[in-house]
Amino acid sequence: MEKILIKPSVLRSNAQTFRQKARTIQYSIEDVEKIINALSSQFTGFRANSVKTRYNKARSQLLEAASLVSHFASDLEVTANTFEKADNLVFVNNNSLFVKGENDDTTIHPSDIDQEGAADCYLLAPLANMAQQDPDLIRKIIRDNGDGTYTVTFYEKQSILGLIDVGYKPVEIIVSPSFPMSNGSPTFAGFGDTRNSGNEVWGMVIEKAYAEWKGGYPNIDWGSAERAIEELTGMNARSIDPDAISIKDFEKNFDGGHIVVASTLNDFQSQGLELYENDTLATRHAYSVSGVNVDEGTISLRNPWGWENPEITIPYSKFQESFSRVITNG
Repeated sequence: MEKILIKPSVLRSNAQTFRQKARTIQYSIEDVEKIINALSSQFTGFRANSVKTRYNKARSQLLEAASLVSHFASDLEVTANTFEKADNLVFVNNNSLFVKGENDDTTIHPSDIDQEGAADCYLLAPLANMAQQDPDLIRKIIRDNGDGTYTVTFYEKQSILGLIDVGYKPVEIIVSPSFPMSNGSPTFAGFGDTRNSGNEVWGMVIEKAYAEWKGGYPNIDWGSAERAIEELTGMNARSIDPDAISIKDFEKNFDGGHIVVASTLNDFQSQGLELYENDTLATRHAYSVSGVNVDEGTISLRNPWGWENPEITIPYSKFQESFSRVITNG
């Protein structure tokens, strides 16, 4: 019998693909749901009831399929982790928390963020924006315990009966500066800058602590940028329709030092739009807002996939057309 080589990186890549497919099914159901609801007031009678009955049956089956695909993706992740442990590929050390890069003006810089194996742009885009807007916020999140570990502080929203918000409770997660690796590279968030004493890992430390808080790396795939900003800062965040905010108000918010990220459209909504057709933007993705220029009428954004991806500068009208939400704590 032919021996099959099990590669954890391949398993994890397939898991990511399955998870994305499951989310696509769920988002498609949401889109069709809106259409069905809109038809309810205009389309009645026997034929309408037949359509609704078939839709409800298909919806139930598709949701079950999406759930099965998502669980299978998690199983692949577990399998990948098992083989990594068996091959002693799980952890490496020799790291530095903060490193000043050659072209950086501070040790904490947006270029330090590099999204890799996890679908957590909703977390890493806000972190990149925090590094630009207020690096001290990053320093407040991480505490060196002096014993080779770090304490990362998040904030959990508190409420009474789920109805009345009563502030945030600090949640401290202790982690070591060691990370899952595959073929010598980090499996999840990548290194920041490097120097002789090691690689910069503040972004990786925060991501690892967030994953431990949520129950493991597979559990941080896909999430809410609004919630992530609140959990990182202990401050309320809000989600705004781009059409509902002028570029002047946008600039005022950005120049005020607030965290500002933007979410792109889904696959269905993005069809036919230039910035998606030419691969300038990725669907269902969060970008860090890196600049607003009222005089030029433009907005600039950065992809958390890494600094090798160039800054994107587009007219504000294109931004409003191409993005679904602006998320900010301002």
